[in-house]
Amino acid sequence: MTQILTSQWWWIILVVGFAASVLFCRVVDSIARRLGLLDQPSPRRIHTVPKPRLGGLGMLAVYVPLSLAIAFISLPHSFIPRFLGGLGCAVFIALVMVIDDIRGLSPVIKLLFQFVAAGGAILFGIRIDHVSTPFNNPFDPNLIAPPLTLPLFLAIPVTLLWFPVMMNAVNALDGIDGLASGVTAIAAVALGFHTLRYMAGEQGIVQLMLLLSAVCLGFLVWNWPPSRMIMGDTGAHFLGYLLALLSILGGARLATALLVLGLPILDFAYTVYSRVRHGKAPMHFDLGHLHHRLLSAGLAPQAILGLLYSLTALAGIAALFLEKTQKFFAFLLLFILAFVIIVLLPRRLSTQKYAKEEQKPVSTSSGD
Repeated sequence: MTQILTSQWWWIILVVGFAASVLFCRVVDSIARRLGLLDQPSPRRIHTVPKPRLGGLGMLAVYVPLSLAIAFISLPHSFIPRFLGGLGCAVFIALVMVIDDIRGLSPVIKLLFQFVAAGGAILFGIRIDHVSTPFNNPFDPNLIAPPLTLPLFLAIPVTLLWFPVMMNAVNALDGIDGLASGVTAIAAVALGFHTLRYMAGEQGIVQLMLLLSAVCLGFLVWNWPPSRMIMGDTGAHFLGYLLALLSILGGARLATALLVLGLPILDFAYTVYSRVRHGKAPMHFDLGHLHHRLLSAGLAPQAILGLLYSLTALAGIAALFLEKTQKFFAFLLLFILAFVIIVLLPRRLSTQKYAKEEQKPVSTSSGD
């Protein structure tokens, strides 16, 4: 574990990835402004000034070549074809979403392409074929039951769902400045440390995860509120796909990734449930995500970022140090905490905001 702090190679990855991302995202910003490819303010948006919405292309332009260098230098030969195939699928879904960011695609078409990209990963041999069993003593986390091997008829649909869930979870975070990139950076570090702990020989995967984090932090320079640019569906889908891909290749599997990204995934699920309950389509656009409701309840963007960053980091620490059944109980605790934060906290803040507004004296003026 200490090698990550002492090896010069790790720091080179972080510094080069961060600096290149800052530079390329600025280049994309300039080109988008010159071409007039700006996201205009509207009732569907929070920002009040036009902003480039193609920041994801800047991150893609940095991550792809640097990750290829890491793959050929550090990955085992057996991993390289799978990673190259998965990376190609990530680029594919990102380029499709460029069309969405410029012209717009219907939710059904976007979902269809998400499944196509997930199917591409399966064709390259990327599958969730093992699921850890949580049933052991939480006070003595020695393994009692081995991981369950999923038969092909289960592994394929589980993997097909995994990629769209991760893409939509990250995309749902991209509602306020700094949230999607920051949470993805924290999640990538957590998954990287998890891989380093349990698959110490797969340091190439760890380097790919650290590179992802560095690229996100470079974009965050321009996306911190008030932001200069946003990543759009291009960036959100690219990052979500890479998290799904690297979590499988890195052996994190479902439990760790679900715990690290549990809050945004549960928020996405709750938002879909709310839409269906009110007679809307599951992918219908609204401002019903947690960060939207916290913002409308009066919480400052920086406070929302601090809250959700902290919870993601806490979940990442729990995922790293807890074992099996302990992790299972941690997820149950996260579920309860998520209910409080997603459902009860915005209501409480809205009630307080409304009460303060009611207590404000009404100014009167005598007209002539």
